Amino acid sequence: LGGGSTMGSQHLPLARAVGRWLGIVPLERGRIAMRAEGGAVLAKDSARIPGTLLFRTGGDTTVRGYGYRDIGIKLDNGVIGPGRYMAVGSVEYQRPMLRDGRPSEWENTFFIDAGAVADNPKDMKPSVDIGTGVRWRSPIGPLQIDLAYGVKVKQVRLHVSVGFVF
Repeated sequence: LGGGSTMGSQHLPLARAVGRWLGIVPLERGRIAMRAEGGAVLAKDSARIPGTLLFRTGGDTTVRGYGYRDIGIKLDNGVIGPGRYMAVGSVEYQRPMLRDGRPSEWENTFFIDAGAVADNPKDMKPSVDIGTGVRWRSPIGPLQIDLAYGVKVKQVRLHVSVGFVF
């Protein structure tokens, strides 16, 4: 949560809020991990807000079927710009792989992500992906390999990371 005023001659007030939630539900042979994130910048429509205070989403840690910060407002010149409102959500089923009937250091996942950015909450149109992946609890931390299909862009993206990203 933050507040301030815009730069320039008018110095209009603005407020910026971001919230995140993570939930894990254990199941008999696995778990469901859920994540939600939302953000808003509140100011007069005439306020000129720096792009660094606005939102874009997409990539390894948000909507995996899209490139990093590729979800935003499409400008007249085709460039993806930031917006005042953002919403992201993910649901991931994580299940240990068995070796000799026992859970191993490997697990497989199936997930769906969705995210949207707009200047008006009524204009939010989610970009959705579906995917699968594997996790390995390595000595240096978890290794994550995901394949995600972005429904709008009709493209598969590979994501590889070390560490906790969900």
